[in-house]
Amino acid sequence: MYTKDVLCGKSQCGKQATYKIASPWSYGKFHELKSYGLACSDHFGEAFREAHKRCKQHPTSAEETVGEIGIYRYEKGKNDKQLERLGGLEEKAHS
Repeated sequence: MYTKDVLCGKSQCGKQATYKIASPWSYGKFHELKSYGLACSDHFGEAFREAHKRCKQHPTSAEETVGEIGIYRYEKGKNDKQLERLGGLEEKAHS
């Protein structure tokens, strides 16, 4: 859980992150959101598309399970289970 302000992962951006690009991930009994990046409202689409490319390049091990990549509303001080998935933004980011 992040407790400090986090900036967008886009180089030279400098804006605060408002979205977490992530997928449900588990390894045995351990479960969390596998983070592919944090992005501001200007760069979430690019970060989402890049996450899909990176996911294909790194296959999971036999012990891991990885769910669908999604866009979650990032809120400082909230853990993964409390983040809201934003399906409407995912549709927008694919285009």
